[in-house]
Amino acid sequence: MSLFNNHTKEAEHLDGSFYYPVKGFGDIFESMKNFIGINQFSFNSIITGIIHDGKKIKYINQFNKGAEDLDHLFCTIPLNVIINILQPAPPKEIIDIVNQIQFRSLRLCILTLNQEMYTENASIYFPDSKFPFTRIYEPKNRSNSMAPEDKTCIVIEVPCNSNELIYKLPENDFIEHIKSVLIDNDLVDSNNIISSTSKKMEYAYPILSIETKAKVDTVLDYLNKFENLHLIGRSAQFRYLHTHDLFRFANNQVDHIIS
Repeated sequence: MSLFNNHTKEAEHLDGSFYYPVKGFGDIFESMKNFIGINQFSFNSIITGIIHDGKKIKYINQFNKGAEDLDHLFCTIPLNVIINILQPAPPKEIIDIVNQIQFRSLRLCILTLNQEMYTENASIYFPDSKFPFTRIYEPKNRSNSMAPEDKTCIVIEVPCNSNELIYKLPENDFIEHIKSVLIDNDLVDSNNIISSTSKKMEYAYPILSIETKAKVDTVLDYLNKFENLHLIGRSAQFRYLHTHDLFRFANNQVDHIIS
């Protein structure tokens, strides 16, 4: 299929060119964890309350772990969750706004294939509504170390709402559904499928619209009054951002704090 062939010159990315970790995107954050020290992290900790005095965030409450004092809070929690766990609670107007904003969830189907390469493209997009997925990407095209030389894997992205049937399907049923669509449309040869798995991601994308922008700005203006609260990330800022945007923002915030 011409869909998988790259007959044009290499396209330039809107934000320029980038290095990619040999062992994958996750290495960025593993390196950060190792540099900071694992003892500085508290994993699987549910934040049940963000306590403030009207001007500053004083501490956070963690489920089964008690309170944690802080000087600054860099927060990646989804915007609606932040508002709903603030104590004292924000004005009703603010709560009503965030309870109206929506996020798109994401379900991933990952297939290991008994072939050297699936496509020459890092990502392929599927805007046609007949496909339940919108993108297929091949990690090996970003780094050869992401798969053995004679094999590869592809990741199929299925955007959906958390209350939709496709999100609620048992893992095996979900995988079989995606595989059948791929096979029926000659996108994958069933004989080449070695293994499969899936992942779920809530709050993957903010659902942006002209109507929500003004409302979200009202919420962000309210949160900006807390001088030691720093929102960062797609879910917290309710913006479509990339990793390099977030690193730049975090670096600027830290420079501002220490200066």
